[in-house]
Amino acid sequence: MNHMSAEIHFHSDKIASCVLTQRWEEDLLETELYLLSAFTARQVSNLGPDYGAEVGAMLKRLKPPDFTGASICTSPNELPSLTSTSYKDCPSLVEHREAARKRFVAVLTDESFKVHTKGFGFFGSWPLFYAPMSVALLLQHLAHRRKDNDNYLQALARLVTLCAEAAESGTVTPYTQTKAATACALGAWMLLK
Repeated sequence: MNHMSAEIHFHSDKIASCVLTQRWEEDLLETELYLLSAFTARQVSNLGPDYGAEVGAMLKRLKPPDFTGASICTSPNELPSLTSTSYKDCPSLVEHREAARKRFVAVLTDESFKVHTKGFGFFGSWPLFYAPMSVALLLQHLAHRRKDNDNYLQALARLVTLCAEAAESGTVTPYTQTKAATACALGAWMLLK
């Protein structure tokens, strides 16, 4: 069975790491894009329409100016490159060494997509910080892994735009998240060809 998982570990509020593992037969780039799209839709859905819209605004803000196409940045120096080691207001992404107490584990198979949380507690205020940051960190990790693949980076930029629009629309719910994730991924895949 095909399997891909992404683990986003929060070692502290300032330091995080990502691990991507895969056993996928084909279309690895497309699968990575779908994993990010599904993870983003799940986090937006879990946060609800108001905070989900804030995730969309954050994604637009994180869209780097060095991707081809229109940028929301007014100055090339306004945002760091997506492949740099950290974002403004985002934990620094470091090489993964060990499992952190707080983490998200996203698992994509041929048959399902699931997200598991570890270490946040039932009554914690974790969603407002960790959920959006986990999306940004996975995005940064994927971009850094393929920083020499211009087509992939363009597709990733398109995916960010589509996910941001879906999040800001307030229509991503537990019932529509799969459809939203698929639509966003399909819109980005065509740039890989």
